Amino acid sequence: MGEGTDIAQGDVAGVRGRVRGVGPSPALRAPSPGGEGFGDKFLNLRRTPHPPFLPPCFMSSTHSHRRCTRLIQRSRRSLGSAAAARSDMRTTPMVLMFALAMTGCAVHAARDPEPAPPISSAASASDMATSNLDATAWRFVEVAGRPVPAGVHAILRLRAGRASGKAGCNSFGATWQQSADGGAVFGQVMSTKMACMQPAGAMQVEHGVFAALRDAARIERDGDSLVLLDASGKPLARLAPDTASPRH
Repeated sequence: MGEGTDIAQGDVAGVRGRVRGVGPSPALRAPSPGGEGFGDKFLNLRRTPHPPFLPPCFMSSTHSHRRCTRLIQRSRRSLGSAAAARSDMRTTPMVLMFALAMTGCAVHAARDPEPAPPISSAASASDMATSNLDATAWRFVEVAGRPVPAGVHAILRLRAGRASGKAGCNSFGATWQQSADGGAVFGQVMSTKMACMQPAGAMQVEHGVFAALRDAARIERDGDSLVLLDASGKPLARLAPDTASPRH
């Protein structure tokens, strides 16, 4: 081929030798019209952070020095734009994934509030059994398995550790204690000593009331009713809320 082809091939060989540590050919050291060696310009481009790029103009002597320089600069801009695009493509999915994760956490927190601490079954049973018994009044409706006759007033009032009321004929009073598990203990019953012939069945009811208070070991609720039970769980008496009992 011509002389220009030999010079271009010498330029390429000189560049490769300089990159590998071998001295460049004299052709690379020849100054260009701009004052800087053509090989120096190429090596400066090789020091840029972009990947090495060899434009096709170096392979032919028909391309001018300026045109090669423009091609190289255009290639650098293209590589920079491609690198920025790849960076954006890597960053955008990460941003979207982070936003979706935060949104999912917010939705999960809104839909799934923290559950309330569980209530102990023993405490719940105790509350149902003996809650709100202080300052209450009850009417005996059943004693020793038999209903209280109409007209017989047997009342039990509970207030601040004291139990009082009417047993059917006589008034009575006693201490009482309530435990957290539904247990109840009545102290010794003190009562008046009258004999009642009327209403009929009043004395039998009274004996049953005093026996129930003496033997009671537990108090349980059964709907609106209150039940006194002995230590074996046998019902001794059933009471209903009293709203209009006579005060004796």
